[in-house]
Amino acid sequence: EIKEYTNYIYAGTKNVYGLIENLLTWAKVQTGRALVKPVKLNMFNEVQDAINILNIFAINKRIVIINDVEKKMFAMGDDNMVDSILQNLISNAIKFTKTSGLIKITSKMLNNFIEISVADNGVGMSKDEIGKLFILGKQESKIGTSKEKGTGLGLILCKEMLKCLNGKLKVKSEVDKGSTFSFTLPKK
Repeated sequence: EIKEYTNYIYAGTKNVYGLIENLLTWAKVQTGRALVKPVKLNMFNEVQDAINILNIFAINKRIVIINDVEKKMFAMGDDNMVDSILQNLISNAIKFTKTSGLIKITSKMLNNFIEISVADNGVGMSKDEIGKLFILGKQESKIGTSKEKGTGLGLILCKEMLKCLNGKLKVKSEVDKGSTFSFTLPKK
């Protein structure tokens, strides 16, 4: 019984910590106090680092994550912001993918930008839900397929950080078929 309650306390504390961290980062971005230090990033390595951090959650749900980003794909970005963006998108994909699902991360060149896409075969979203994702106060934090909770601020934060990095975030989704979140960064 103590172990069970300890797990509840841990999950609750982790959720509050994530919320506070997101709020602080969002406040820094909004007030122009976010320090942006663009450097040349190997996007395959950045994606793999994010997968390594989050893979335990995927393993628990028997989800396979495939890093199909080109090994020599370079972009300009702030390392901390790009890490946060990737972890947020991959974490959301895990959260909304059912047991034994698949997440695939790909890359492609778009003129002077590179695009990274995180695609899952999860629960997907309606057009109405997509329309509310990036509007503060309208977005809702949905419960994941294994009852995971979130703050509802992660995607708004990703969009704001990408704006600071001269990139963009877009989403394609279909109910019961999955979602693809794609973002761009200037290529190096």
